[in-house]
Amino acid sequence: MNVVEPFLAELTEDRIRAGSFTSVKQLTDTISTLLAERNENQKPYRWKVDGGKVAAKIHRERKALEGS
Repeated sequence: MNVVEPFLAELTEDRIRAGSFTSVKQLTDTISTLLAERNENQKPYRWKVDGGKVAAKIHRERKALEGS
C-alpha cells in the first residue's frame, strides 16, 4: 500500500482534478500518460521496516485473534 497511495494521490490531485475531460478516452489517455511518465523515471521501492518486527507484529495479531 505504501507505493500505491502516492500514485493514486498524484493521479487524483495532479491529473484528474486539475483536468477537464469530455470523454472516457481523454481520461484514460491522461492515466496512460501518467503511467508512461512514471515508467520513464522509475524509482526503486526500498523496504524500510525490519522483517523481524513485521513477523513479531503478525504473531501478536494472530495471538490476539485466537484469544478472541
